This record gives sequence, structure tokens and C-alpha cells, in this order.
Amino acid sequence: MDILFSVGERLFEAGKRKESIPFYQLVIENEKDSHSERFSLSQYRLFRATLGANAEDNWKAVIRFEPYRNRLPENYQLDGLLQLANVSFVLQRWSDMEKYADELRLLASKVYEHEWRKRKNAKTCEPLKTERHLVVYYGQGFLLKGAALQMQGLYGEAKKYVQGYADLDWFELLDDTGRMEVEKFKTWAKANMYTYDLLMGDTQVLPEYLDFLDKHPAEIPAGLLTIMEAASKFDLSIDHVLERYSAEIERFYEHQDQINKGRHYNFRYFKIAYELKRGRMNKALDEILCCMDLADLC
Repeated sequence: MDILFSVGERLFEAGKRKESIPFYQLVIENEKDSHSERFSLSQYRLFRATLGANAEDNWKAVIRFEPYRNRLPENYQLDGLLQLANVSFVLQRWSDMEKYADELRLLASKVYEHEWRKRKNAKTCEPLKTERHLVVYYGQGFLLKGAALQMQGLYGEAKKYVQGYADLDWFELLDDTGRMEVEKFKTWAKANMYTYDLLMGDTQVLPEYLDFLDKHPAEIPAGLLTIMEAASKFDLSIDHVLERYSAEIERFYEHQDQINKGRHYNFRYFKIAYELKRGRMNKALDEILCCMDLADLC
């Protein structure tokens, strides 16, 4: 078992994740103690190695790994929960996403307190080794919880979680990487507050939101979906927005990842209602046909 696990680890760490799969599978099939760290780590590595573009395969990977998520050492637990929440987001399993986000918040808070006390009381100590900076897991626990609530239409509830990641400058264990992550969370917090306000019917924030998107172009795909959803719900005229961002809308077709494919489909779906409310039947029909094509790709 030691040799099989060691080979799997070397392949995984070298970026050869697919090649590592048979070795982890052999460890899982032959390990007698299902509570051993080696068995749990093999389940975690197999989960990470088998994630891909196929939604059904990803859900099978979640089901296979989930029972072992709490048996891992805490550094791997953090990343396992983050990955489970992200996969649940892509699969649109909102209650599962909430569950993992809740677990991630609790664990990240516990680990932070332990790490802070450890470094405060010792002149030299080895920090917990995690794949991402600890502040990422802490902030993502709040952000993902809010995202899950948003997707269920619970915008007021989602807004309550924004304060959990809007300003993480107080985080004691920050290095340069951590400070960069904190700035990202500040940007996402602003974007999400605009999102929740718009989706709750506060259309007066639209000009301010558009200025924000111009300053943060990475937020444009998500922003366009939010604006289109609000326009379809509240009969908001956004023809000027569609013209302003016509090039970005065309670039939706270039995205190959599942999250942006889903955004593109939902953007077109809400645009059907938008065009129908304006009596533009031909444009609505074009959007229906586009949705049909995208449904085969998502």
C-alpha cells in the first residue's frame, strides 16, 4: 500500500492527475482500515483527479468522496469542502452548496483561531500547509453561502453574508498573497451588493453598477446576466446596455468552462422574456433558438 500511495502522490503532485487515478483506486480497494489517513487522502485525491467537464461524472465523484470529507486532516478538509461547494454550484444543487459552505465557514474559523494562537504563542512555528491561502477558505465560506441563497431567490438573506468577506483586512495571518486575495473579496462584495440590489428591484443602482463593471471587466459576464435578469423581471429598458456591451456579449460564445456556459444560457433565457415584453417577436425567437443550441452544449 505504501508504494502504491507514494506513486499516486508523486504523479498527482507532478500534475499527472489522470495517471494517478489507478494507484489511488488500488489503495482504496485494498486498504483494510477505511478510517486511515491514507485511505481518506486517496478518496480526496481521486475526487480531485476525476473532476472534469461531464456533469454526471462530477456528481458521481461528489457522492463517492462526500462520506470521507470529515476524516481528512484539516488542511485537506478545507480544500475538499471548497471543491464540493464549487461543484455543487455548477450542478445547481443549491442545498448541497449551502451545506458545504456552512461547513467551510465553521472549519475555516476554527483553523484560523488555532493558527493565530499558535503563531502568537510561539516565536517560530510551521504554518498549516494549504493549497490556497487560509483567507480564501474563510471568505469563500461566506461568498458561496450567499451565492447559494441568491440562486434560490433569497436575495435579502444573501446580502447578510456579504459583510463576512467585504473587508478582511483584520485577518491576522496575511502575507502578500493573502492581501491580494482580500482585495479580490472586496471587489466581489461590491459586485454582489449591486447584484442583490438590482434583483430586489432597486434599478436606480444600474448606472453606478455599469461604472463598476467598466472598472472591473472580469465581472462583466456575471454582471450582464444580473442586468438581464433584472430587466426581464422589472421591465427595465437596457437596450443601451446591450449596445454598450455588444462585443462582450458576443464573447460569451468563446467561453468553454461550465460556469460561463451556464451564464450564457441564462442570459439568453432572460433575454427571451425581455424581447417579448417589448413586442420584438423575431428577436425573441432568435433567443429561443440560441437557448436550444446552448442547452445541447451545457
